[in-house]
Amino acid sequence: MFTSWNKKIIIYPGKFMKSSWKKYLDIFVVIVALIALLLTAPFTYFQIFDEQILINPNLKNFLYLKSLYFFVVIIVSLVVYFRFNRKRFLERSSFFIWLYSFFYLLSRVQYSLDVTDQGYHLSKAWALVNGDIANNIDMIWLTSFISGLWMKIIGHPSILWARVGYSIVVSLIIYFSVKTVMLYCEINFRKLVFIVITSVFFINFNYYLTVNYDNFPTMILIGSLYLILKDLRFSSISKKHLILAGSFIGLAIFAKISMILTLILPLVLYYESDQPKKRKLKSLKYIYSSVLCVMIAGFLLLSLLSQSTNYLKTFSHAALEKNTEMNFEPKNDIFDVFLTDSMRSEPIRKNEQYYKNSPDISGVGYLMKIYSEHFWNIIKVSLIIGVILLILYQITTVIRSPWLKLIFILLTSYVMILNNITSILIYCDFMIALAFAVISYSLFTTKKIDNQKKLLLIGSVLVLILSFAGSNLSFNTSLRSGGAMLFFLNVIVFEGRSEKNRSKNLSITSSQVSILLLAFVMIISLMKLVILEVHRDSEKKYLTTMFKSNNLFGIFSTSQRVEAVDGLVKFLSGYELINNKAIFVNHIPMLYYILDKEFALNTPWIEIEDFVKFFEISENFKNENFPSLVIIAKKSGRSEYWPTVKKGDSTEIFHLKWIDYFSYFVKKNDYKLKYENDMFKVFIHG
Repeated sequence: MFTSWNKKIIIYPGKFMKSSWKKYLDIFVVIVALIALLLTAPFTYFQIFDEQILINPNLKNFLYLKSLYFFVVIIVSLVVYFRFNRKRFLERSSFFIWLYSFFYLLSRVQYSLDVTDQGYHLSKAWALVNGDIANNIDMIWLTSFISGLWMKIIGHPSILWARVGYSIVVSLIIYFSVKTVMLYCEINFRKLVFIVITSVFFINFNYYLTVNYDNFPTMILIGSLYLILKDLRFSSISKKHLILAGSFIGLAIFAKISMILTLILPLVLYYESDQPKKRKLKSLKYIYSSVLCVMIAGFLLLSLLSQSTNYLKTFSHAALEKNTEMNFEPKNDIFDVFLTDSMRSEPIRKNEQYYKNSPDISGVGYLMKIYSEHFWNIIKVSLIIGVILLILYQITTVIRSPWLKLIFILLTSYVMILNNITSILIYCDFMIALAFAVISYSLFTTKKIDNQKKLLLIGSVLVLILSFAGSNLSFNTSLRSGGAMLFFLNVIVFEGRSEKNRSKNLSITSSQVSILLLAFVMIISLMKLVILEVHRDSEKKYLTTMFKSNNLFGIFSTSQRVEAVDGLVKFLSGYELINNKAIFVNHIPMLYYILDKEFALNTPWIEIEDFVKFFEISENFKNENFPSLVIIAKKSGRSEYWPTVKKGDSTEIFHLKWIDYFSYFVKKNDYKLKYENDMFKVFIHG
């Protein structure tokens, strides 16, 4: 240390050096921010997209918007860096995780055009808020209504705006999950890193870029669980929060009817809690009273719309649906109407069982069969992973170098991923099994399990199960909806006993080894699984062309897909139709939203419905009810590469009958082929 000769001021070299490094770091951060601002400035983008701007004036406006987005992100990041020290940042970590999750989600919404699942949700939501109530009051009507209200804010169809709504929903799932975990543990830097990795993983797995009946009910459910667990944790929560928790459950049921199972959530949690019986009953009274009020209000609204009976019929139909894997078409004579002898002789139609039948719309019995198979598979895989974890920990205790420990865990993660990415369903079961094994291993190494933390684990498992209830994709849906995220975050709450390795050169616990394994698996997954990047479109590096159509402002895809869709939109924008009703064939439900058309067959996605039902409706159209527009896609909208054909693409035999029938339908009813490109054939009536 140094002391000045005339004043008793002591200067500590360590503190001076630390201050100096902080100053250099501040300068470095500012320089990086300035470079980032220059790289994302409008004039930089204009140079990159100069040729596209000449043919697409909308692109220039989007590039201004994109520059504004990066300006906001950079400025906010600078404010956070200079105004919040490490302690203050960690104290507000749930807010910052939500904020940066939202920013990250916004950075992804411009890429890809999926005309199938995303189109189904958007077309239903848009139709509901524009007056088509009868066809859209079903098991997911509240999800469609909320999504439609969001889209209605700007007054016209916009995929980019709809995806901003999706970004809000998914970021709130992450926020409520983190807030729930923070009830039981303090967030340090190591835990924050794991939360960030988990958040990025689940954001990428939520590849349906819409507000849908998976993520929206899950968001409501996790919000309800947070309020319930907060009451159980502190016993000081106000009754208005309990009423809100119950209201969330009621809303979740209308958002997706299978969420009616969430009624057991408060009962299970309060039954397992240590609260006095009188306190439990009081809390449950507030919760279930608010559930009842929401349900009554919902049914009153449906009654005013004359849709309550329709809603109950939809529910009973789903509950009593057939439990077979195939739904055999009983009326073989209907195929004689449109199938010619030459068509029957073609190899693709010779297998009548596959041609005439349809995939089953899953009944309760069939779903239970699927769930039980996946559950036992997860148990078996988790036992194998548990053995691997035991071996892994024993090996890492004898490795001296901490870097070698990390490399060994990383290699183990990589080998595990390679053996489990043969299909997305196998991968999803593996990820759930891995999280289950890691949590179980941590519990096994913990001397005493806190009862409060046990409630968190029970609630997390229930959310995971409830988030996929009703889906024939099983645990895939729990990952895609975000319902499994809270379960994954349990690993930072249940940390095993602190035990040093035998070499005593690095403090490490068995749970830390397992957490590292799970973190590495998620990181590798983000690099290995293409499905986590975009859904039903080419790889992101090929999505470089923006659509010209106003309703597709800000959306990028391949030049071939852009040309096909823009050509269709341009043709129809200059064509006057007799009515606004349309039929779109071969997995292209998004067109109802993009073109702002009404679906003539009561649903936007006919190929996932009963063929006989819609055959009969179509055959009984009266002259005044004929839809003006029929569009038949030459290639399935489920293909990743349409309108181009890639090796491995094949015609879906299940759905070929729809193309055959509507090709016959337009010919029989004097529709005229008015437009055709690489993807679409447009037939107009009248």
